[in-house]
Amino acid sequence: MDSSKLLAELAKRYADLGHWVEIDGRWLNGWTIAVVVGVVIELWIISSEYISELRDFRRGTIRSPERPRKVKFAVELLSAALVIIGIVGEFCITRSTGEKETEMRAISGKQLSIAESEASKANLQAAQLLSEIQPRDLTPEERHDLESMRRFAGHNLLIASILFDTEGARLARQLKSSLNKAGIGTGNDFETMTLDRIGGYPEIMTGLWGATPTGSVIRSGIAISGTDRAAVPALQQILSKYLKEVSAPSESDDPFANSPQKLTSQVALIVFVGSKPIPEDK
Repeated sequence: MDSSKLLAELAKRYADLGHWVEIDGRWLNGWTIAVVVGVVIELWIISSEYISELRDFRRGTIRSPERPRKVKFAVELLSAALVIIGIVGEFCITRSTGEKETEMRAISGKQLSIAESEASKANLQAAQLLSEIQPRDLTPEERHDLESMRRFAGHNLLIASILFDTEGARLARQLKSSLNKAGIGTGNDFETMTLDRIGGYPEIMTGLWGATPTGSVIRSGIAISGTDRAAVPALQQILSKYLKEVSAPSESDDPFANSPQKLTSQVALIVFVGSKPIPEDK
């Protein structure tokens, strides 16, 4: 059952129980009044009998017993009946009210549980939405892990991102900085330098028939390739712990497969930062 419908039913039941508890309270007042009236009548009878006996004592004469009065007998029975009925009524009403209040507390607990569950779902959805709209960043843990790439120091590096993709360019600069700190792509010659193509993908080839891009303009995720067969999986393993979209593209799918400089066969480590992947609708 849908949580909103369940909450509505629980609220309706809670309101019904509250209404009956209020009615029980009125009945309880009535039974209490019956007990009080019965006790008052009993006290009045006891007082009357005492006064009558006191008068006989002061008179000092012995008289034959008077005929029992039916009215007095009926009043005594009525007072006793009021007390008994009132006590029984109070007991029944108190028990009934207790059961209703116990059920109301159970309903309150269910409502609280549903509310907490809905709040937890809302927080999870908000966190997921936040992760979807937030830019990708290298965490301190990722930067620390990237220091292990120092064993590949001295290799050249190609770092690239898509044209006009500021979010991807931001992440690419962070990756470039961390890899440079690890000693990759810090030299001055082609074999050890960094080829910075951040915001420069795809390359545009101009010619007689106009301008032609060297690769697909729309790419998402992070692609890691290069000639160093040890450095590529090492970097992929580090980044895939934090970024789900990390992959090692095939030759045909490599972003720089059609590059006129044939970079895929000359660069030890190629890191291509595509656009942030958009989650599929469920």
